[in-house]
Amino acid sequence: MRYLFLRIYGNDELCAYLTNMLERGWIIDHGRGNFLFFRKQRLPDARLAVVSTECTKRLPTDDEQVDESIEIALRSGWQLLCIGDFESVVPVRRRLYFYTQDPQAKPLEADEAVDFQYARRAYHTTIRWLIIWALLAAATLASTIPFMLLDGWHPAFLLIDAALLSLVLSAAFLFFNRRALYRHVTGGMPLPPDSLRLLRAWETCMALSLAALFAGLIMLLLS
Repeated sequence: MRYLFLRIYGNDELCAYLTNMLERGWIIDHGRGNFLFFRKQRLPDARLAVVSTECTKRLPTDDEQVDESIEIALRSGWQLLCIGDFESVVPVRRRLYFYTQDPQAKPLEADEAVDFQYARRAYHTTIRWLIIWALLAAATLASTIPFMLLDGWHPAFLLIDAALLSLVLSAAFLFFNRRALYRHVTGGMPLPPDSLRLLRAWETCMALSLAALFAGLIMLLLS
């Protein structure tokens, strides 16, 4: 099982991540929200593809748009691995995960409009994260530091302050990373060669910082 902030991933990046997991012997089995579940299975010489489609229903069963996307992929020599959870409400959109072991199968065509929407969503999401965490960190530090100067150091406050500062730092680096993706999609500027690795690194840092923040809040409540 892996947790990814799927809102900030483009289809190509998600496919690259899943391909890396496949090379290690893990294939995606299903998704629930931002959680991706994998099973141990090797698919020799397999290629993966991630396709987004708008939906006419909240569930994929008997959804015309989903069925049409799957049918197009099947005719092109690709097999369905799983259908992801819906990622947006207006419009309702899902990602479909495919694989093929046929060397003659042509790559599934990317939808430039969807690529733009994902890049724009990721860019604006990281802007919001940066603003929110910066404001929270500033307000919290303005309260906790004077209090600790008067009353002494408190582990819960120290953990909360450190977690918020780490969240600001993570959000800032994710913002610059997603801005590079947005400029790549809209202006054709090349992505840094280690863009996906840095995305995963700072995404993990943000997740750990969130866990530390919750731990600090629990310590504060129990103190």
